[in-house]
Amino acid sequence: MKHKKKIIIILPSINIGGTEKVLLQYADTLVKFGYEVQLVVIKKIKNEYFTVPKKIKIFKLNLSKNIFAVFKISNIIKKIKPSHIIVSSLTLNFYLAIIKIFSGNKFNLIIREPNSPIEQFKYEKKIISFIIRFFYNFADKIISPSSYIELTLRKKFYINKNKIIKIINPCLNSFEKFRKQKKTKKEILALKPYLLSIGNLTNQKNFIFLIKAFSYFIKIKKNYNLIIIGEGRDKKKLKKLIIYLKLKNKVHFLGKNKSINFFLKNCKYYCCTSLYEGMPNSIIEALNKNKPVISTSFDSGLDDLKKLGFKIKVSNGNYIKYAKDILALKHNKQQNKFIISKLNNNYQKNILNLIND
Repeated sequence: MKHKKKIIIILPSINIGGTEKVLLQYADTLVKFGYEVQLVVIKKIKNEYFTVPKKIKIFKLNLSKNIFAVFKISNIIKKIKPSHIIVSSLTLNFYLAIIKIFSGNKFNLIIREPNSPIEQFKYEKKIISFIIRFFYNFADKIISPSSYIELTLRKKFYINKNKIIKIINPCLNSFEKFRKQKKTKKEILALKPYLLSIGNLTNQKNFIFLIKAFSYFIKIKKNYNLIIIGEGRDKKKLKKLIIYLKLKNKVHFLGKNKSINFFLKNCKYYCCTSLYEGMPNSIIEALNKNKPVISTSFDSGLDDLKKLGFKIKVSNGNYIKYAKDILALKHNKQQNKFIISKLNNNYQKNILNLIND
């Protein structure tokens, strides 16, 4: 009798984030196809954003930093003896490569590069370049969520092209926990029509640009609101900006513990203003709801989605140009159901081939 393959998937936390959601989707898919999946979660947080499916076993290490997990992860590997380990963050990719090199554990290491490392670590280029060039080649396979990241790994970091496989993020289960909202659904619907944007309140997501664009947009479309879902270190700075621009009653920060699908379903347009991305999950989710999507231009992800057949308005220029491009958006009559189905089928085929290879 053939034994099930044992797979360990390592997450920094079960907090809101694209990487966490993608890895949970990997786990859910593999369990459904009969694999034994063990989730290792490193950090403890007060309010976990995602619900882990019951069939997935979980180890919670409850540590404060990834580096403290190295010895515990090594012991878990010795105990479980997995055939594959999947991990997706620069530091964890590095630590698992070291474990693979020095521990003598025989497992297939699959690392996923979630963002474009050149843009994400532009101030630490030398050390990041060394880590990726040297340690990534100890992985058995490397998942790239976009063609741009695949090209970057090959051309800039000299990763063996035979190790890299492109797997665009799927759009399947949300895994969101139900949470009581501060605003009732009736109160939220009263904000319609609204623009929506989702992401951590950090420099990467460029919400200052979006708020400035909205300040111009609102001069023409006075009945609109802007809803931003997410938390992060820039929240105070962003709130000061909306007060300065006299938008306090028009821009609404609704935190992370919300039903994203509900907001997507009811928004008029979805706005992305990121400086860089790997593969923007929130754009895929908005397209799944057939919402008109506008985005700033960045290197990774948008071209792949367009090649699949999705329509995305890419705005090049300053925030006034971005606002004018929102005003010119038309309702998306294209039904994206077929394209989403194709995306998910490709994902499923690729992730299973990766494990069975």
